[in-house]
Amino acid sequence: MAEAQVLRVQWYYTKASGEKASAATKALYPAAAADVVPLCPGDSAACERALVGAGVSAERAPAQAAANAFADTLEGHLTGGADAFDARTWASVRSGMWDACVPARALRSAYGVQDEHRLLRGTWYVEAKKGDWRPLREDAANRIEAAFNERQAGGGAGEARVELDGAHALLRGSGAGDAWLVLPVAYLSSEGMTITMGALSGLMSRKSSTAASSSGGAQQGGAAGAGG
Repeated sequence: MAEAQVLRVQWYYTKASGEKASAATKALYPAAAADVVPLCPGDSAACERALVGAGVSAERAPAQAAANAFADTLEGHLTGGADAFDARTWASVRSGMWDACVPARALRSAYGVQDEHRLLRGTWYVEAKKGDWRPLREDAANRIEAAFNERQAGGGAGEARVELDGAHALLRGSGAGDAWLVLPVAYLSSEGMTITMGALSGLMSRKSSTAASSSGGAQQGGAAGAGG
């Protein structure tokens, strides 16, 4: 069996707000590294605790979490209800200036003076260009994580392909350092036909450490550079 690697989580928020923030979280990964901002380690840990407190599996899509586990609290917040902040499922971040509504992946001004931002739970990263690591969209990262764990349990042999809504990930080797994001590329052949092929878009990395040193730095330098 391959060496156990403990998943380490980093939470982010979108730099944009409103509709632009919603659009940014729909992309497979941010268009620019500056589009998402990492929360400090303490705030990131608080968000993870709130996710556990909500009783919502991290593998479920944020939209499902918002619809099923958070509807009442969210409605109370939007209507100014006195009990809107639930310490079990919310986190107070950025020195108390912002409230992180974790199950709905929303970051709201504690005093209602700024627009809403979106939260992103970062676990897998793609190197969009050399040295520029960006967190993958949560549902995509969760699919890759599930496939990674399955391969680890089987010794890490062979190659695994993970479908990602118009793209796919390739997992190779026994660790998290040999994974690639593959995006479709269309070109015109000499016969005038449009042919679509997969092209390696970027190396992927998992924010993790070995079980023996889970309190140490991220296994992959890129993941650490992405805001660990």
